Amino acid sequence: MFFQAINQMITAGTDLSINIRRVNDNLTVAVVPRRSGVKAGERIVPLILNGTPEELDAGFLQAVGAPVQKAQGILTNLESFEKQAEQAVSQSKTSKPTVEKESKEAREKREKMEKLLKKAEDATAGKHYSEALTWLRQAKVLAQPD
Repeated sequence: MFFQAINQMITAGTDLSINIRRVNDNLTVAVVPRRSGVKAGERIVPLILNGTPEELDAGFLQAVGAPVQKAQGILTNLESFEKQAEQAVSQSKTSKPTVEKESKEAREKREKMEKLLKKAEDATAGKHYSEALTWLRQAKVLAQPD
């Protein structure tokens, strides 16, 4: 009955590690579900149960059922995520970048406009408002699309 319940609890491709340690008259049981090939699943913390053998016989399967199924769902999602991420990386490597480079003329125009804006800021800080207005007008002319 134990293995039948475990069989229904886990899905194909899931490993269920159960470690049992005797401490005095009690048992400590660590349960960890894992999926092969899922690296992020290695971070799942084991479910640890402590109790007498009689207590564990009576409540072990009920205690681990929901947490194991929840962890399997997480592992399945991680597996899907990792596969999709790998596909995205491979597709991005095969596709050529379509980033447009800024032309030399446009770059020079932008740099000149930034210098004019900086001069306008400095003039405003020095309370030379008419001078700042002149710099801003010149920058505005450069900002106009061709």
